[in-house]
Amino acid sequence: MMEKIRVAANSIIVKIIFSIIILAFIFTGVGGFLGLGSNANDEQLYIAKIDGEGISRNAFEKQAQELIQQNSHLIGNNDDDSFVRMIRGSILSNQIDNYLTYQFADSLNANISDEQVKIEIRKQPVFLVNGNFNNQRYLQLLAANGYTPDTYANSLRSAIKQQQVTDALFLSDFTLPSDSDISLLNNQTRSIYVANYSIDNMNNDDASTVSDDEIKAYYDNNAQEFYHDKRVKMKFVTNFLPAIKKDTNVLPAEVEKYYANGKEGTMLPEKRLYSVLSFDGLDAAQKEYDLMEKMQSKQRLSAKMDSLGWFVLDDQSPELLTKVKLETIGSISKPLEQDGAYYIIRLDKIEKSKKLPFEYVKKSIHDLLYQQKVDEKYRAQQAKLESAAKLPTLDKIAKESGLPLYDSDWTYEKESFSVGRYPEINEVAFSDEMIKDGKPTGKISDIINIAQYDGSYIIQVTDYQDAGIPSFDDVKDTIKAKLVAEKKKQVFSQKVDTLLAQLKETGAADGLSFKQRIPVTQNLVDDRINEKTVKDVFSIVPAVEGNSYGVTLIDDGNAQFFVLTGVTFPEKADDLSDKIKPEIVIWNRDSLSKDLRSKAKIEIMPNANL
Repeated sequence: MMEKIRVAANSIIVKIIFSIIILAFIFTGVGGFLGLGSNANDEQLYIAKIDGEGISRNAFEKQAQELIQQNSHLIGNNDDDSFVRMIRGSILSNQIDNYLTYQFADSLNANISDEQVKIEIRKQPVFLVNGNFNNQRYLQLLAANGYTPDTYANSLRSAIKQQQVTDALFLSDFTLPSDSDISLLNNQTRSIYVANYSIDNMNNDDASTVSDDEIKAYYDNNAQEFYHDKRVKMKFVTNFLPAIKKDTNVLPAEVEKYYANGKEGTMLPEKRLYSVLSFDGLDAAQKEYDLMEKMQSKQRLSAKMDSLGWFVLDDQSPELLTKVKLETIGSISKPLEQDGAYYIIRLDKIEKSKKLPFEYVKKSIHDLLYQQKVDEKYRAQQAKLESAAKLPTLDKIAKESGLPLYDSDWTYEKESFSVGRYPEINEVAFSDEMIKDGKPTGKISDIINIAQYDGSYIIQVTDYQDAGIPSFDDVKDTIKAKLVAEKKKQVFSQKVDTLLAQLKETGAADGLSFKQRIPVTQNLVDDRINEKTVKDVFSIVPAVEGNSYGVTLIDDGNAQFFVLTGVTFPEKADDLSDKIKPEIVIWNRDSLSKDLRSKAKIEIMPNANL
């Protein structure tokens, strides 16, 4: 829903913001939005008030309903209050801004000549007929909306004044010197040398040393971190179809041999073209058959009949064709009855079976042979597993079936990753059959079939723990690994800072070698330099003399040092006006709105439904 709101918000902003100020006043005037000087019930008449003047609730609701209707496809059939409130809030916010900018423009006493007003009137599309201004249409529309030419001209004069002021503030078309500097930075090329540095380059003896006291202290202070639900460890063997698929290959020679032997799928089957005559009764059908039977084959073939089309004679053939045995071109069937009608079938043409091009069928042959091999392997392995399943230990079952024996890590009742993610296995593993009195029974399961993967398992639970916090001995190795990793990260970060300081001081650092020069632009894509490094290269100020040095931490264990040796500027700066203008317009608009709002008293009515 948030995506819908963003789409609608963008649409509304485009339609409402200052670009349509003139249109807003053409048929409503300022009074259309504002109930100036009224003393009636404020909450009924106004949606909001600005410096004591009310924005008309009727005008607001009309515009809100229009825009809600225009964007109804984003709501669908659902009544979404957040969507409607967003639209209403956008409309009111822009009506407030429109009025404040109107007042601001009026206070500047800008001069709008009668000629300017006349030109603007003659440009309005609503007054045009066949592309030309029509005075009759102009007067009719004014009268229909309660305007005289003078009152309309005055309203339009105010709107033009407002538009000129906002255009001057927001749409000035020029490039500042700083914009040229930005262009030069955006298009310059910086020459650098890079050196990669990894945590593996360090002497990690100090970082990998964590005392028992540190490990115990971490456990004492963070024991709750290791809380776990009920869990088991298992041994298991599996006949797993995805693994068989992964290990199965079909050689090109096997595909070629299958094709050479002309087996299924390599031949285009024979097909036959048939025609038909239909009759309401048997007598008419028999009479026509007797006439055609006396004809030569060429005469019968030239007789007019309805085409049935080409068919391959197989189990999918139409019922009528399965009843006839026509082998000679031009031969006909005796009248055949079907659903109360009678038919005579004629064989028109035969296209013999022919071999398909190898390139056309080789993939389908490969897929067919691959599936055959997978199925054969799975069935053979399943037979071995079923035979071995009666043995007393998993070790013997694994040996007899030829399948590897696996040990699982801890598996939980709600599992997502281990072998316990299959409900069929999870159910058995945590059953009373496998766990009794908080201990594994040692029982070996029957074969457990996993239907969705065509896999089968035999499991044995080897360890079990109730939900709770494990003992220190159970997690001390985990804690040690965690503390060592954190210490290495800290030591690595300090080492990187030390090396950068050496570079800046002496121009060299232990373990760093800068060999290959790389020209870098803002949008460079190069395997030799990380994209984070590109940004950092352009974030530093080049030294007036000599080289500049920097480093980018790629992650906790990798860094990329760079030496900036030179900067090449483009001969001419690009004009960034078009790129920068939209952001400047938005910034200026928001700034003006904030400034004008800060000086006005704005009241939103309590029943505004925003």
